Amino acid sequence: MRVIVQREPEDGMKTGLELLCVMRAVLKKIKRRVLVGDKVVVGSIDWVERRGVIENVFQRSSEIVDPPVANVDRLLVLFSMEQPPVEPFMLTRFLVEAESYRIPLTLALNKTELVDEEISGSKWFEDQRVGEVSTRSGRGKHTTRHVSLLPLLGGGYVADTPGFNQPSLLKVTKQSLAQAFPEIRKMLKDSEPAKCSFNDCLHLGEPGCIVKGDWERYPYYFQLLDEIRIREEFQLRTFGTKREGDVRYKVGDMGVQQAEPRLEPKKHRRQSRKRINQSLLDELDELEDDDDSLDLENDPIIRAIENENQ
Repeated sequence: MRVIVQREPEDGMKTGLELLCVMRAVLKKIKRRVLVGDKVVVGSIDWVERRGVIENVFQRSSEIVDPPVANVDRLLVLFSMEQPPVEPFMLTRFLVEAESYRIPLTLALNKTELVDEEISGSKWFEDQRVGEVSTRSGRGKHTTRHVSLLPLLGGGYVADTPGFNQPSLLKVTKQSLAQAFPEIRKMLKDSEPAKCSFNDCLHLGEPGCIVKGDWERYPYYFQLLDEIRIREEFQLRTFGTKREGDVRYKVGDMGVQQAEPRLEPKKHRRQSRKRINQSLLDELDELEDDDDSLDLENDPIIRAIENENQ
């Protein structure tokens, strides 16, 4: 993977230098993924070959799943008005996903096809080359294959991500879905100090629920809630309620938390010599029973193992 290293030469202007890096084995062992946008520690740098080793990953300020990007300050969700037209339910999925991350969101709509003639004829606008649009589906072809960082003149980067069908909503739960809808948050706030009768109310018409189902996106909320409920029930049947991670944290120098692999109990424990010898003797006894021609009683090696186990 490629890492951008910030160097500050004598003139004080920071420049980005790309290095081709590999990950330390311990990061792979604890299943620590390195995402686009991560801030990492790079060591063993060969400035001539422009290679290095990723030794650690700094704590992330934010992380999104679809697509996987770290340390995001603002989300830009881009939808077209035409070819294809905006699908309200699909747009809702993206908005719910963005709300669940609690990252500021900007919604951009392009391809309006209704630009004012005075604006379109302005000298500030020029024709842009675009890809062909399918006459059958009305959609364009994906040309971005991977997430890449594009530097901005004023500092920072834009993560250019491939287009995809829909976000997975894997971070959204039944209880957190309502908070991803500003309409529900507003109704709950306007009703204060009154609250729903049940702390785990899902706002599906339960007794004492103060969120009424007559708002515009309620059918989308109901559909997403049903989808999330099916997913959580499947995860509960498959994985159960207790799932330990592959990483545990310990406090290192200066009170800084450090990640290390979580080992399975007894999996990495060394067997005692006595137990190994006994299992070897048991296998030899079975072999002697199957083959009468073997005389293991007078074998000096077998006698030595038996004496050691006594």
